[in-house]
Formats: sequence, structure tokens, C-alpha cells
Amino acid sequence: MTERQECVESPFARTRVQRTIAGTVAFSLLIAAAIGTRSPAPQFPPIDRIGMEVDLNRAAARELSLIPGVGPVLAERIIRDRSLRGDFQSIDDLARVHGIGPKTLETLRQNSFIRPPPAAPRIATSSE
Repeated sequence: MTERQECVESPFARTRVQRTIAGTVAFSLLIAAAIGTRSPAPQFPPIDRIGMEVDLNRAAARELSLIPGVGPVLAERIIRDRSLRGDFQSIDDLARVHGIGPKTLETLRQNSFIRPPPAAPRIATSSE
């Protein structure tokens, strides 16, 4: 005769599994809440919001990239052109930089300036 064995589950085993599941769910919710409340990386506001102007002949790439419409790549192009061809005499000179068109020139007019180069010192001559 075949003997049947019944599997009797202990009530303690069931509650241990339930506690493990509940703990895992609670831990997952805490992690999700922590990730969801993390603040994003700070963003620099565009210059038109902070009311500052940039000297196009003196500014570093980081300063230039704060101008609306000028990102890091265009800022590097401006600096490269400035170092190869010399200081800009007017904002219109920036049209020679690849990637700067009429719209960007207009934005640059509103958010930047060009300081004239310092006057060369006068050397006294004998005829003076």
C-alpha cells in the first residue's frame, strides 16, 4: 500500500516569507523616493537673465558659453579665431567665425561688447 505524505506548512515559515517580501518592497520604495527627490545638477542661467555683458576680446570660453546661443563649441571657435586673427574691432567681425549667423550676431549685440584695445604708449621723440 502506498503511503501518502501530506505537506504541512508551518505558520512561522509563511510569516517569515511575508516579512521578507514586505521588507524588500519597503526598501525598494525608500530607494525610489531617494532617487526621485535628488536635485538636478545646477544650471548656469543665460546671461540675459543675470544682466551681465561679456567682453568678446577678453572672455574665456566658459564666459562666452553663457551667452544665449553660444555653446562650448562656438565659444572655442570664437577664441580660436581671436587668437589667429587678432581682437575683434566690432561685433560684426564675429560673422567671420564659422557658426555665427545673423541671429547669433543679434544675440551677441545684446549680451556682449568689445572693449577697444589699450592705446599704445607714446614714446617721446626729440622733435616734441
